[in-house]
Amino acid sequence: MADSSPFEFAVVAEPDYGAAEWSTVIRESEEFGYDALLVTDHLRLRLAAVPALAMAAGVSSRIRLGTYVLNSDLRSPALLASEMATVHTLSGGRAVVGLGAGWMRDDYVQAGAELKAGVSRFDRLRAALPKVREVLAAAAAADGTPPPPLLLGGARRRMLELAGQEADIVSLLPPMGPDGPTEYTGMLDDSVEAQLAWVRAGAAGRDVPPRLNHLLWGCFVTQDPAAVTDALARRWGCSPQTVPRLVPYLVGTAEQVAQELLTRRERWGFSLVTVPAGMAAAFAPVMRLLGR
Repeated sequence: MADSSPFEFAVVAEPDYGAAEWSTVIRESEEFGYDALLVTDHLRLRLAAVPALAMAAGVSSRIRLGTYVLNSDLRSPALLASEMATVHTLSGGRAVVGLGAGWMRDDYVQAGAELKAGVSRFDRLRAALPKVREVLAAAAAADGTPPPPLLLGGARRRMLELAGQEADIVSLLPPMGPDGPTEYTGMLDDSVEAQLAWVRAGAAGRDVPPRLNHLLWGCFVTQDPAAVTDALARRWGCSPQTVPRLVPYLVGTAEQVAQELLTRRERWGFSLVTVPAGMAAAFAPVMRLLGR
């Protein structure tokens, strides 16, 4: 799925902020030149995702605003869609609706809900999509804007085939258990080829294939890559030589990181790159090297 589309860049934030801090994140994301600001959705965080985006709609003027990703397993599809349609209206048509089947054990514990088997959560997400699209389309038509793009992501076959079939944006992730990732093997570059095959299978017959999102857990723009590489190797229990194959990470000078992103776009088709909010300022020179 090689893609020569121009890069777009997004910030993903865990909105564990007070009002002033969150306002700063919003403004700086826009000022640095990012195309989108996305928020995670976990009950342990200080700000809930949708209200945080509603605030961002009033603070920003250009940047797209989305979720990465809402846990659809804990929400009514109609209410979920209504809330994101509100963000779309308040922002003047800038919403991005990222949905997931839920995975983090702690969210279910805090919600007092049962964390059911993955196939059950997947089935609930798949069943929710028609209602979500219906509500979003009706609200966008009333506003005179296009419906917000749908982002779906995952690691396993069922989810990625569904994403290829339904989503405007597909995010490829390493496999994770209910308490997060536990080993590095699922992050290696050779796993991406199989995941792309599942996306392609789901997207077969579509006139416009989905855009591929490259979520970076860490992007370390540094003049001392060796030190960061050694730290990541210790973190994941692998050799330093293996670290460049860990897809969620990039380490190097601005020039080296920019070149690696060009290589990954050519190899895998990633053209929407997402970096953590805490690394947004350091990554800004990479964006400039890539024409932003």
